[in-house]
Amino acid sequence: MNGRLLVDGGIRHHLPTRVAKTLGADLIVAVDVGFCIKHEKINNMLGVIMQSIQILGEDLSSHQSQQADILIKPDLGRDIDQLAFDKAPFIIKKGKEAAEEALPKIKKYMGVA
Repeated sequence: MNGRLLVDGGIRHHLPTRVAKTLGADLIVAVDVGFCIKHEKINNMLGVIMQSIQILGEDLSSHQSQQADILIKPDLGRDIDQLAFDKAPFIIKKGKEAAEEALPKIKKYMGVA
């Protein structure tokens, strides 16, 4: 864009709770799909870099999620990582299930029965 190469905001604000709070949000519902830290043998530098990014991302998410009023964290298992675009239908299904499970808590927080 305008001669610059940009990356997704998730690099710094995976869960932009602080940004939401700064903008005046009254209720922050964060959805954390996590960083899949794979527990497999790493045998090359790319694997080391990816695993490092995943560990840092998980730590960042954990920190940023503390500022959420409600945290939704779909259970995606241990096989879904940031490059699992082919698993989108499964991920969406799990996200919908987690959101539906959190709905009573959201309604209670908002004072809606």
